[in-house]
Amino acid sequence: MLDEDHFPPLPGATVLHVDRASEKVTFCNAEGASLLGRAVAGLHWWDALGIAPAQDQLLVLAVRTAARSALPPTLLSPPGTDEFVAGGYLYVQERQGRATVVLILFELASGRELLFPRPLQATDVVAVLGVDYPDSTDLWRGGDSARHMIDIRFGLQQIVPSRDDVGMPVGMAIPVALRDVGIEQARDIAKALLSHLAPLLAGSARMRIGLAHCAEGGSALSALIAANRALLRLQRVGAGDYITAAAERDDQVLGSSVTNADGIFGEGIGQREPFAYLRAIAAIAADPQHAADYLAAVLALTLGQRGVAAVAIYRRRFDDSYDYVTGGLAADSGATGVGEKQLPRGIRQLLRKPNTQLWCTLDSVAPPGSSSALYPLRLYDQVLGCMVLEYSDASAAEGRFAPEVAALHHLATELSRFADWRQAGAAASPAAVVAPRPVEERIDGYVGDNMEGAIDQAVFLARLDVPVAIIGPRGTGKFYVAKVIHQESGAAADKLVAIDCREFRSRKDALNRIARELERSAGRTLVFKSPHLMNPEVQLKLAKQISSRVLADTSPPRYLPAARIIALFPDSLQQLVRHGELNDRLASVFAAYPIRVPPIRDRKRAVLRWAYKILAQEAARRDRKVTGFTPDAEQSMLQH
Repeated sequence: MLDEDHFPPLPGATVLHVDRASEKVTFCNAEGASLLGRAVAGLHWWDALGIAPAQDQLLVLAVRTAARSALPPTLLSPPGTDEFVAGGYLYVQERQGRATVVLILFELASGRELLFPRPLQATDVVAVLGVDYPDSTDLWRGGDSARHMIDIRFGLQQIVPSRDDVGMPVGMAIPVALRDVGIEQARDIAKALLSHLAPLLAGSARMRIGLAHCAEGGSALSALIAANRALLRLQRVGAGDYITAAAERDDQVLGSSVTNADGIFGEGIGQREPFAYLRAIAAIAADPQHAADYLAAVLALTLGQRGVAAVAIYRRRFDDSYDYVTGGLAADSGATGVGEKQLPRGIRQLLRKPNTQLWCTLDSVAPPGSSSALYPLRLYDQVLGCMVLEYSDASAAEGRFAPEVAALHHLATELSRFADWRQAGAAASPAAVVAPRPVEERIDGYVGDNMEGAIDQAVFLARLDVPVAIIGPRGTGKFYVAKVIHQESGAAADKLVAIDCREFRSRKDALNRIARELERSAGRTLVFKSPHLMNPEVQLKLAKQISSRVLADTSPPRYLPAARIIALFPDSLQQLVRHGELNDRLASVFAAYPIRVPPIRDRKRAVLRWAYKILAQEAARRDRKVTGFTPDAEQSMLQH
């Protein structure tokens, strides 16, 4: 039997031996003593780990029952050190005639790591969204799981208000900070999130959300653990059959459940460097009007990674050739942009004979013995381009930086929004366009065309007395969403008043119309269309009246009547303010709960519904009978 001095080393693990009778630590390895901040032999094990010995603690129950088990993520707060989350294993063995509990713990997350860009407050709620696949493991086995979670994160960012924060995916879970809400209000928001994200689910995938109020735990990590456990409980107690027979897929399903067993802490071990790169690349603002600035920032970030000597980014052309877009070399003074001919020879050799068909299935291409590696920038099976890295030391292949699949997919998704990249590779994958379902001629709603999230948010906001901004490109149905808010509030149909700010002929005309509508707004819903087009002074005056609830130019001052105020904007409030179109005071009035309406290109079902609606109108105007579009025309509209 091994004694304490010859316990086999476990890199990165804290190993504790606890005597069952006295519940005191009899052995702690060197790494454990370093993590716990002191020598802990002779202490009660709960004092060593910094937890309360409460009977309802999972770790306490596991130790005292001495049942062999995998330990769930648990918050540890050793005296004198930062709190951290640990998970691991427990088993019992006989040592020197005494029963000993062996704890093997791994650090999964620490309080030093930022969960969200801004610290959590006592009034906030932490939500952990998790995806699991009860009947299939096709996604979690390969890089598509990481791509799928990045897509879900982009979907979350479309609906979550700007004051809230969406964290980065970890495994098959994503943390979200809901600011200044109660748990019941957070439930309503979570329902809207699930409805909005439902079209992104594939096959038998299930999406669930665990919630926890920050006040319940006292720290960001404790709230995250509570929300994560709520999610895991949902996933364990999910609906299903009570009796089943053995099947060939049992091993796959069990493998999937093991992979997702720890929820948001599932990939906390050994993933810090790639995760930091993903978080940094997601923080870069991607402005479609300034693609060069975005790529320059990506280039500088990548050149700063360990062992990277040069970076090149190529864009795929319609004929399967590749255009050089940008590149740079690492230097002592920082990143230096260069032309393609100045790049190392190894990078240019990888692009001499591109194999796009092969790259559709690979996450990286690294020839043996080469100091270069190619990473396809692809959206599942559609290759947009590639990133090629040259490393400073070809012999140290196992220790050099490699961007993970999630970061590459995030980069490819952002690049696909740029005009120059939007059609990259489209000619090679026409089958990616989903054949449309039968077209509905009546357009009295948007269910089924990716509008459910915006509608659910509108239904929720109809219960609150707050100004609402509805954001989306022209022709996407913003006024329809405003009508939903009005109808759900219970107001009569004739109480909806549209104020088109594009029609004001002068500042005086705008002031008079707005003053008149505000004075008689009791019980009404006022919808301001494109208020960013008004004179800045008119915008400021409107903002002061809405925020103070006091009518302007009245003596004695009179309160603004009880009314709903909605504004329709073509772009995000931050973007409109940045370009000087929208007054920052008016933007702040509508910033609390913006509703983002997806563009038509993201709503394939809506494309043909509106197309047939317009076709019918034009046919009636010309008094002609037109039966529909050719299949080629429909495919062209869906691909536009």
